[in-house]
Amino acid sequence: MSELDWSKTDVTLHPDSPWLTIPPTEKAMQEFCPDVVFCRSEVRNEEKFAAEVAKRTLFGHPKIVDPIKPLPGEFLYPTDQLSPAPPPSQSILVPPPLQPDDPRPPRNFVHPEAGIFTLRKTQQYQRGYVYTTPYYLQNKERDHAHMLRVVAPPQLYPKVEDGKYIHLAVPQCVQMVPGVPFAFEIEGQPDRLHTIGAVHTFESLRHEPEFWDILKDTILVAKGLNGCRPVGNNDPVFPISTFVLKPNDRSPVNVPSGSKAGSYNLASTVIKGIGPGVFAPAAQVDTPDFAGQVSTILQCLGRLRRYLLQKTLSKFEYEVTEFNAQDMNVLGFGGLEPNHATSCQLNMSGIFQLIATALGFQGQEHPDPKDEETRKTLSR
Repeated sequence: MSELDWSKTDVTLHPDSPWLTIPPTEKAMQEFCPDVVFCRSEVRNEEKFAAEVAKRTLFGHPKIVDPIKPLPGEFLYPTDQLSPAPPPSQSILVPPPLQPDDPRPPRNFVHPEAGIFTLRKTQQYQRGYVYTTPYYLQNKERDHAHMLRVVAPPQLYPKVEDGKYIHLAVPQCVQMVPGVPFAFEIEGQPDRLHTIGAVHTFESLRHEPEFWDILKDTILVAKGLNGCRPVGNNDPVFPISTFVLKPNDRSPVNVPSGSKAGSYNLASTVIKGIGPGVFAPAAQVDTPDFAGQVSTILQCLGRLRRYLLQKTLSKFEYEVTEFNAQDMNVLGFGGLEPNHATSCQLNMSGIFQLIATALGFQGQEHPDPKDEETRKTLSR
């Protein structure tokens, strides 16, 4: 028996069908099996088949639904819910130009570049103000490739002179104003905002009604991480670095003996090797002291995330993020209160050592292509 010679078959594409009709030739049929009567065989046209499937409904609903633009005023904070903090003093933020003697990025990498940001008064954000710059979607692919090659400029890292930290201006970047969100105006439209981020400090938060709760939780996190001497009848809290921790796969391999420099999962992890991975609780030591200490840290971080996320995102983004987490039953940590933080990563360096030095690229400000858009990162 010889192999079927498909090169001698005719292929016909029916205009109204997603199938290719391939009638075997008489010679091919005889060579393959002379005693069998062949029927006309068909091979699916994937492109046309996908187009037909796209027209079908999913659980009674169309698979492709045109987005509905929110009604005017639907996602605005009432006046009595806006921040009582005073207006920012800077109305325009212009990035300083790159100078001839400024350090250049390594080969095949780039430094970040910011546009000019303008202050806008709006009730879309709880702060009542937002710094915006226009963004045009035609540049999305170009900027995506650019972001994946971004490395932090050296001016971002602290410089010490006479025992004090010196702030250095970062070329082509703007310094974020504490407490005020920064956002893109998609296609230059002020009602289509995409939040970039915000930086919050105790000073920028001191006017907020949740300030004392934020301060309390931040202090508890600091005690849980750095340790605390016994106060009154309270037992001492040991630094988290004194426990035997299991590093994650982002930790550097070649670290000095006894060093705790590395990256550690405290809440959850992704077990690799099975499809896209299996979401599971982080594997760490399970002593009562460690479990209680980490539990306090995670509960505080869960509350801080909820406080600060609402002060960072627009009302539309915040409510959509919360809806997405509830609708998808996203597992979170931090107790039974509404919270959808999914993971917590602890990065540690040696004494008087920068995180970027201890962890390399992982310890720098860097893009992560695996980040989920609806799960914002809270960093401290």
